[in-house]
Amino acid sequence: QKDALVEGPIRDAWNGPLAFVYGTLDGRQTNAAREVAEYFRNRWAGDTRYALLADRAVPRSLARTHSLFLVGSKESNLLVRKLDSALPFGIEKGAVRAGRALLPGDAEAGFMCIYPNPENPDRYVVVLSAVTAAGLFRAMSLPLQLPDFIVFDSRLAPAAGQQVLSDARVLAGGYFDRSWTLPDKLGDVLLPGVVPAPPSAPAAAPSERRTPSSDARAPAAPGHFRPLTRP
Repeated sequence: QKDALVEGPIRDAWNGPLAFVYGTLDGRQTNAAREVAEYFRNRWAGDTRYALLADRAVPRSLARTHSLFLVGSKESNLLVRKLDSALPFGIEKGAVRAGRALLPGDAEAGFMCIYPNPENPDRYVVVLSAVTAAGLFRAMSLPLQLPDFIVFDSRLAPAAGQQVLSDARVLAGGYFDRSWTLPDKLGDVLLPGVVPAPPSAPAAAPSERRTPSSDARAPAAPGHFRPLTRP
């Protein structure tokens, strides 16, 4: 369940101990993954200096004390590979997997989502994955106001430096429900012909949780996310 420790949205990860981990398994994406990890490490950091590590250098104890911002897919990031089957989003067959649906975009397709760490549900994982290195760089165009998850491709470009999507378009985006399950509709516009199966996100590992502080937020109208408000 969403609770006071883990309720999203994406930016909430910066409100506690956080480490950035870039993937090194795919040499075609390693430099991009590191650069993008550094970019998001600094985005809302203020005076805080968050750790930046290669996936092979992460101590096993880190997930017990920190939320993790993971850059790369199961093909390029060791930690994402380990968690992939327990996460609601991933990269499959050159497209973004959202529950049981595949959302194909162009060569810059990717996603960012926040989710309880399956190995420690009292901490987050934020996963940023893309089909190509160009998609990782495209994530730098994400606006400042972000929901729990967002799926994008090159049409995200107009949002660079903006508070909200404005004229940009994304493949999907919105909020998980109170049980961290994908909504029936993924929000925004899907590419023509894509009819996702009823989404079913894996449940987080069992733990003691408190009553959520607020109901999950519904996605805004297509093409735009409503401004973020916190309870």
